[in-house]
Amino acid sequence: MAELLDYGVKFNSCKIDLEIEKIEPKDETSVTFNVTLVSKYSTIKEKITCLKNDFLFMLETTQDIINTENPSFISTNEPGFFMEVTNAQKLENETLFSVLFVLDGGIFGPNQVSTDTGPALYMMVTKSQFQTFKENLVSELDSF
Repeated sequence: MAELLDYGVKFNSCKIDLEIEKIEPKDETSVTFNVTLVSKYSTIKEKITCLKNDFLFMLETTQDIINTENPSFISTNEPGFFMEVTNAQKLENETLFSVLFVLDGGIFGPNQVSTDTGPALYMMVTKSQFQTFKENLVSELDSF
């Protein structure tokens, strides 16, 4: 499981967990993963399935953001989950990223229509935290 804690977690208890549940054994084209958004107000957990290539592209885009420190939108082609990195700022010896994680509320509702809106968690994370989070996802993916 890859866990990403908010920079101020001791004050707000915010974190996100991503855990890969399975890769489709027949042809290895899809990835199913669990996303858990945690704050002191609630915990929201959803299971998402997307194409493996989309998941790999999401990881690649995350690495590009870490390397360049440029804002970007990270998503899979299949609806369900996206991240938006809105800015990077320097704080002492660290770079902090503002990251918004959103679960698509429409695909989990009764009508099953993608809306690109839904439960969200906004966090500040350090560059090193973001890098570790991405590396843990790659390791987990490689273990399948």
